[in-house]
Amino acid sequence: MSDSITLGGRTFALRPLKLGQVRHLLDALDEMSRQSGGALVAAAAKVVAAGLAPAHPDLTADALLDLEAGVDELNAAVATVLRAAGLRPAAESAPGEAGSPGGRPPPAAAPGMVETAPAPSSAPSTPPSPPAAAGGSATSTN
Repeated sequence: MSDSITLGGRTFALRPLKLGQVRHLLDALDEMSRQSGGALVAAAAKVVAAGLAPAHPDLTADALLDLEAGVDELNAAVATVLRAAGLRPAAESAPGEAGSPGGRPPPAAAPGMVETAPAPSSAPSTPPSPPAAAGGSATSTN
């Protein structure tokens, strides 16, 4: 089965990534998780370019940004690249798990798209604990 990505009316084939290419993909994904605004779109294009590198080694993130594609297409492309690399977008869940409606890929504007382990949860009404007192006891035993 061969995956592909469509951006701006162009279809790009995906090929399996070599380990060195996975490293570049993870670096681009890490950069994406620290961005917001327009920088997030540029970082998402780097993720897609890294995922397309085996089949399209000359395709750059800048070339992808020049395509007439929408954010929805970019979101789908990022999710497809992550799945093809064996990663799972955070909002993509197995049946019965909480996830995005309709199984759509997560938005590019949401950092941390890769889920490695379930996040611990606490009750929203639980107040934070006070900080521990520094130093020793307030009373003396002399």
